[in-house]
Amino acid sequence: MESCIEWQGQRDKEGYGVRRGRAWAWTGTKRVHRQVWMTEHGFIPSDVFVLHSCDNPSCINLDHLRAGTHAENMADRRNKQGPRLTGVALTPQQKLSIRNYQRKRKQK
Repeated sequence: MESCIEWQGQRDKEGYGVRRGRAWAWTGTKRVHRQVWMTEHGFIPSDVFVLHSCDNPSCINLDHLRAGTHAENMADRRNKQGPRLTGVALTPQQKLSIRNYQRKRKQK
């Protein structure tokens, strides 16, 4: 597979490349990989997702993108993340560290 082509502009908190627009076609922030897909394939229905085969959210290489459903997106995510840890007990110190980290992120 070819290398990723990484979006060099602004990214959202999940790492996806984003662009702001104020044109007749759209207003607000849109994810760039969806725009790249639309330039090649046209309109994307609201129930269609544009999935990354490379798992790199900032990648805009058309060869790494494909259309899929929400169910396919979630199945792909589950398969690539591996088993989830459930029932793992955290120590009080670990809980405090997580809360402090979350507070710091909200302040930025």
